[in-house]
Amino acid sequence: MADDSAFDLLEDNKGNIFIGTNLGFTVIPEHVVHLPFPELHPYLEYYNTAFGYPVRDVNKGIFLDSQEKIWAGSGSSKTALISFDYQSLAKKKLKLTAKIKNISLNDKAISWSSLLPADHRHDETDYANAYVVDEIRTLGKVLSGEERESLQEEMKAVRFSGISRFENFPENLVLQYVHNNITIDFGTDELARAHLIEYTYILEGYSKNWSPTTNKTTATFGNIREGDYTFKVMARYTGPSEEGAKVWSEAAVYSFRVLPPWYRSWWAYFIYVFLLLALIRWIHQYQKARTIRIERERIQQKELEQAKEIEKAYTELKSTQAQLIHAEKMASLGELTAGIAHEIQNPLNFVNNFSELSKELIGEMNDELAVGNWQLAKEIAGDVEQNLEKINHHGKRAADIVKGMLQHSRTSSGQKEPTDINALADEYLRLAYHGLRAKDKSFNADFKTEFDETLPKINVIPQDIGRVLLNLINNAFYAVDNRAKQNENGYKPEVTLATKKLEDKIEISVKDNGPGIPSTIVDKIFQPFFTTKPTGQGTGLGLSLSYDIVKAHGGTLDVDSQPGQTTFTIKLTIK
Repeated sequence: MADDSAFDLLEDNKGNIFIGTNLGFTVIPEHVVHLPFPELHPYLEYYNTAFGYPVRDVNKGIFLDSQEKIWAGSGSSKTALISFDYQSLAKKKLKLTAKIKNISLNDKAISWSSLLPADHRHDETDYANAYVVDEIRTLGKVLSGEERESLQEEMKAVRFSGISRFENFPENLVLQYVHNNITIDFGTDELARAHLIEYTYILEGYSKNWSPTTNKTTATFGNIREGDYTFKVMARYTGPSEEGAKVWSEAAVYSFRVLPPWYRSWWAYFIYVFLLLALIRWIHQYQKARTIRIERERIQQKELEQAKEIEKAYTELKSTQAQLIHAEKMASLGELTAGIAHEIQNPLNFVNNFSELSKELIGEMNDELAVGNWQLAKEIAGDVEQNLEKINHHGKRAADIVKGMLQHSRTSSGQKEPTDINALADEYLRLAYHGLRAKDKSFNADFKTEFDETLPKINVIPQDIGRVLLNLINNAFYAVDNRAKQNENGYKPEVTLATKKLEDKIEISVKDNGPGIPSTIVDKIFQPFFTTKPTGQGTGLGLSLSYDIVKAHGGTLDVDSQPGQTTFTIKLTIK
């Protein structure tokens, strides 16, 4: 029975037996009263507070009125007299309806009304009543404000749209991955015979098959992966000879979603793809750099072997070669050595040839002296003297080439200082003119200056910029002198040195009215060892050195040449 303490017993006109106990009514239906006691249990019915009826105890007697209603006395001061219309209840069809009762997370009972967002509350008073009732029903007590805030903070990541109207569970539930352990409570409307009801359920997306039948009204699912899930549960009555028995009810359905952990979210996969692509790119770059490094090492090894071979052939020029290597102008050691050999070969040939010739002449002179032919010996001595002068001339020529190469490779250690460009240009113009006059008395040319008096002082190394100006002016004087020797009618050689202030730069130009530079070679004039002068009159290093000095000052050196006029232009930044 519902309780072992029985106070009264009544049989109604249908043969149903009612037993009053401390826990309400226990009823033996009339169609099973003939069964032995051990077989009665599946058919017993209970009506008390545990099964949803307002009956706590029946201990003051049970009576039947003329309308076959049961009347019973209770020990309660509030419900002292109980009316029980069993015949009306028995006429109801047994039609079970499965229902979702409550939702718990991570094995923790939750008052969902306490978590309802403010924008889903229709009335604050009703809301307060709802969460108080829900807390008592779910947790067995009313939470304090601090406990409620703690619960809300713990579940702040859980989202839902509202509360089910009758069963008080969340609708459209969305769970973070940290809350992926869910417990679902379910049941039916049948209260009196709840112990004779069995269930089967399935969580679609989690299980493939329905669960075995069970009397338990709780299902727990742990470690749920991200995705959309639908829980379904059906119920049926297992008692014999009852209408609707053994027939499954329609399924109660509850859907929810579990979000992925951050490391499986779409943006995490985006980062993974990005990192993977970055890794692939890094590997590609690494392999490419490794290939380039291996190739560079191979080339360096090859160049080293070539350098060793060249070193054997040009032992005397080893120190000169080391000074001539310029990082920005030399492409390789082989190109540098070829340039040196080409430039120094001619004067060395002259020295060797005149030396051998002089040796032969001295032998002839000794022969003539031996026979007393003084006049012929004197003539031969004159020839030897001329040869020695030529040897001296070409030896100095070779020395000039070496000196120019050393100057080209030397890095200036001078300090930049504020400089008056007009004064510097005027000084080197006159220096160049008088220097050429001292070497060649027949040289004559006009020169003029067009200086911008508003030119500010700029920070340069005066000696280096002076060297550039001297080289450009010398070239200009050489060009006009070379044209003047052509004896053109009305030609007047002239060199113009001008300065001009631009927005943030100053411009220095050296213009001559010489023959001009052919268009086929104008792009080569800044290359080392390239010269338009005849052999023996230029090393081919002056313009290359000037170009490097201007570039080191952060400026540019350009040339514009047409037939009858050539202009070299230097541009230097003011600051």
